[in-house]
Amino acid sequence: MKKFLVLALGLFFLYHFIFPQQPDLCISGRIIVKPEFPKIGETVTVSATITNLSNIKSPPCKAKLTITGPVKFHKITRYFNISSLSSALNDGPKEHKIRYHYKVHEMGIYQNTIKVDVYDVVKESNESNNEKSRYNRVDPIPDLTVYIPIVKDIHVLRNKTVTTEVKNIGPGISPPSKLWFFLEGAGDSGLGAKVFDVPTLNPGQKKEYSLSHRYYIPGKKGYKAWIDYKNKITELDESNNLQSGSFKVYVGSHFDESGITGDPQCLNISFSAPKKVKTNEKATIIAKVKNQYKKKSPPLKLDFSVQDHKSVTFHIPELFPNQVFDVPYSAQWTTVGTKQYSVKMPSNSQCQTFTGSIIVEKPGKPLKTPSEAIR
Repeated sequence: MKKFLVLALGLFFLYHFIFPQQPDLCISGRIIVKPEFPKIGETVTVSATITNLSNIKSPPCKAKLTITGPVKFHKITRYFNISSLSSALNDGPKEHKIRYHYKVHEMGIYQNTIKVDVYDVVKESNESNNEKSRYNRVDPIPDLTVYIPIVKDIHVLRNKTVTTEVKNIGPGISPPSKLWFFLEGAGDSGLGAKVFDVPTLNPGQKKEYSLSHRYYIPGKKGYKAWIDYKNKITELDESNNLQSGSFKVYVGSHFDESGITGDPQCLNISFSAPKKVKTNEKATIIAKVKNQYKKKSPPLKLDFSVQDHKSVTFHIPELFPNQVFDVPYSAQWTTVGTKQYSVKMPSNSQCQTFTGSIIVEKPGKPLKTPSEAIR
């Protein structure tokens, strides 16, 4: 047994004399790249741990980080001083951590390569584990935009519909987003704002959204469309996410002249009214104004006169061809007789005056015919 121990110890010392033990520097584990799939404009952090697997202390050396990106990306090379390392207890540090940050501005593949002992100053037992690489990819990112066509002024008592187009003009797929859409006065509460859920949009894909409101009060009205208003999505351009403006609700002669006949013309007018009413019974006379021309008519004034009542002037908005606009007048009488009413357009003295009449009778049962009286 003693001879065996002596022989083993002799072989051990002979081996270490002929083959002296050396340091073994390596990159421990994987190179860490965060985020692994960054977006354009984000900062990427590369980190790694350099370790000496041997109990033999390594002399100081240098490690090199090389970052190679797409065509426009300039290659980055950084050097790090690595202190003496040893796996033996109480013989200095066993590992050395390195870290580097860089920003990506281009889509494509990025290669992150780290090589330890880049100048080969450390004689090692294993030189094959001194270099590792890790890749990360910058994916295409979207670019959401909103577009609202020109919003024209409108006349009171008309409906206004504002439509916005949401489009992804970027090379990447846009995740689901939210559109904040505002049209002054619209909505059940009258606050005007509504949030729409916009689905995933592929490059070049678009969606349209609309808000409508009928205006009774003239004045300046605002509208605004804002996609990704909570800024949840990383985009190529954030400045095209919002569009806003205003239009006027007007009364009288302010109108869009595009496609309008020009000089006021005589529109066709007919009446809808009861033939007979009782005293103190309310009667509604409706003047139906129709544009019988092939082009839009300009806004006009309409004088509505009813016997024993005040004359009222109504504002008629521009009318499209064959469009009809109803003008109601409510009246009641305390005296019997035939009551006249009339409508005229004062803007053109050549237009005729349209007239009609209602018979006002006393309340009570109508008289029986002779045949009914015999029964």
